Amino acid sequence: MGMQVVKYNFPTETHFAIETPADDASQLIEKRLIGVSGWAENARRLVARHASHDDTVNLEGEPGTGKAFLAALIHQCSARREGPFVSLTFGSASADVACSVLFGSSLSPEELRDEKGLIEQAREGTLYVEGLSDSASSVVEHIVNLRRQSRFNSRREDRARIMLGWDIQPGSHDSKVPSGIRNARDFESIAIPPLRERPDDIEALIVHFVKQRCAQTRKEVRTVSPEALKALRAYDWPRNVLELRTLVCRLVNQTRPPSIEVSFLPAYVRDRNGCDADLFPVSGVDLSNEIRRREIELICEALKHSRGLQTKAARLLQIKATTLFMKIQRYGIDVEAFR
Repeated sequence: MGMQVVKYNFPTETHFAIETPADDASQLIEKRLIGVSGWAENARRLVARHASHDDTVNLEGEPGTGKAFLAALIHQCSARREGPFVSLTFGSASADVACSVLFGSSLSPEELRDEKGLIEQAREGTLYVEGLSDSASSVVEHIVNLRRQSRFNSRREDRARIMLGWDIQPGSHDSKVPSGIRNARDFESIAIPPLRERPDDIEALIVHFVKQRCAQTRKEVRTVSPEALKALRAYDWPRNVLELRTLVCRLVNQTRPPSIEVSFLPAYVRDRNGCDADLFPVSGVDLSNEIRRREIELICEALKHSRGLQTKAARLLQIKATTLFMKIQRYGIDVEAFR
């Protein structure tokens, strides 16, 4: 139906001690929000501020900038952290289908009592709706009206907190948030810049993702060579942090210690920095490894275009879905990273 729904209760070990939430929230923000740019410093303050209230937050940015990540982090640092974090990706679903999922079988107040929608399921927690654009304004208006009318419960703490993720087209700084919502008194907004506008964060993110992926796959930690780092910084990352994380995970899967060299980077990244001389080094190439790397690259590109939907990705690659599934398992590709 063109949308993805995730209901997530954060595991106990990521919760904070209730008696000292402020201190623990600050530590979590420092640990999770990686970067040294001015934006990263400001984002840490924004997360702390928005975690201290229950108003609706609009998160605006290009796809892959980390809107869902920030929404989840705000939830984890808030008084609602013990409640569920329910995430809905709007995608290409019609307004009627989206309303059905959010509100239950119908927008009628009488029928809302018959079947619980996601807003009801997210009570005492947070509902995050992403992938929004102009076409979703009618759905958002229903969410706003429901929130203001307190239809489910008159107690503020028993209602779901709402956060909305709005996609901005690459290269555009025009807000997609309808003016009525943007100017509402109880709505606040966070604008997330694309990764190309904060290059100072790239190295810190690469180091973080390398360590994270090595820990997940129980591999020895690698370093990144200065030449590879230079090429990665020069690339413009059209899919932003999501693309960077996906590539780093793939590089960790493909390489061996001690370091990730520039020759392992995809050609489109090397060429961007004038590194095409490394396409065929004097020492030669491992053909089977190059074929394997190219196959992983194409699979990841297909998953990126299909937003992690394996059936659609298989069609793009013109292979069977079962074949794609086996290759994903063999190469250890993280499908969730593309959703």
